[in-house]
Order: sequence, then C-alpha cells, then structure tokens
Amino acid sequence: MKTILLIWVLGFAWPLLAAEPDAEGCKDSKLVNRMPGCRIYECAVRDFDQTEIHTGFNKDESTDLKTTVEGAVERIVYECQSSISPFSVVKNFEGAFKAKGFTVVYSGDRSYPYGGKSITLKRGGQYVESYAYLWQSLVYYEQTIVTPETLRQYLEVNAAYLEGELKKSSRVAVYGIEFELNKATLKPDSEKVLSEVLAVLKNNSAWRMRIEGHTDATGTKSANAT
Repeated sequence: MKTILLIWVLGFAWPLLAAEPDAEGCKDSKLVNRMPGCRIYECAVRDFDQTEIHTGFNKDESTDLKTTVEGAVERIVYECQSSISPFSVVKNFEGAFKAKGFTVVYSGDRSYPYGGKSITLKRGGQYVESYAYLWQSLVYYEQTIVTPETLRQYLEVNAAYLEGELKKSSRVAVYGIEFELNKATLKPDSEKVLSEVLAVLKNNSAWRMRIEGHTDATGTKSANAT
C-alpha cells in the first residue's frame, strides 16, 4: 500500500510543478532556454548595475571567490523537479555556452548560501553564471548574465548645483569631462559639462579657485602620471 501511494505522489509531482505559472513579468533569457520541468520562480533585469560573479572556491576555508563586474544584469531563478540534479544543470549550462564561444572561468562547488554546484563562463567582457542547489526537496538554479553596457547618464550637472556645493563645502567633484585615449583631445560630450563650469567662473570672478584633474585606471601608471 505504501509503495503504491509513493508511486502515485511521484508520478504527479512534476506535472503539478510544471503547471505552475512563471513569476509575473518574467521570461527566459534570449541567450539560453530553461531546463525541462522548471518554472521561473523570480527574476530581475537591470539596465546597468554591479553584481558579484563567482570565480572559484577555497576548499580550505570553505569560502567562495568572487569578482565584481558591471553592465546590464539579467538574473533568473528557476524552480525545478527534484529529479533534475544540480550537476546536470551546470553541465547543460556549460555545453550551451561553450557552443556559443564562451570559456569556463570556474566550475565546481559553492558554499553560500545552499551549497550546490556553480559554473561561470566568459566571452569577451560578458559573463554568464549558473548556480544550482537542492532546497526543500526541489532543485533551484540561479542564472546570471552580465553584458558590458555603458552607463546612460540621466543626471546632469548645472552651474547652480556647482555653485551651491562650492558655497556649502568649498569643493565639488565634476564628472563627465573625458578625453580621447592617450590624447589631449576632449570628447564632444564634455562640452556641456565644461560650459556649466565656465558659467560658474564667470558668475563668481572674485572667487579664487583651484581646478584639479585625475585620470582613470586605463593604461599604465607611468602614462597616467604624465
């Protein structure tokens, strides 16, 4: 009697799970489809953000090794039938993205938060990661895709803001003034910001001000110091 009941429950577990709808507003990535018998548990898509990508595992300390990357971030969490193993998820993920020209950065164990298996692959500046684990008799896998993307500048600095900050703290950081790589040539987008700085100087000719500029991290230290 117990055997018949167990077979009956297992026989209907997958269809019931698969029949549950995806989380509202969520859909599969354009880069890869989902594992069979899985539904989208939750998702998050951001045009530009920072996120941590796993790049290894320290077995001695049981800690994950991570690096922070930025760009367009797409994260989908799938809930699956328990007959799908975390190992099969990451191996499928590996095969799918290797076929697209990605190379493996890390494949192996994860410590946080539920143990399980993890794989990270990279192609150019794009990262893809799958983390699969067993929780409460179901398998979940988190799929993260980070695509390089330039930050869209929505906020603009104007002369009134600059003057207000200078009066308040006697200093202000101005962003958006950029030069061509290894050249003293200003990029066209810098003109708008510079015009606001010029307006501050004209409106406050009696002020004594010092203007400093700093390079970014592109290039060698010796080149950036000149």
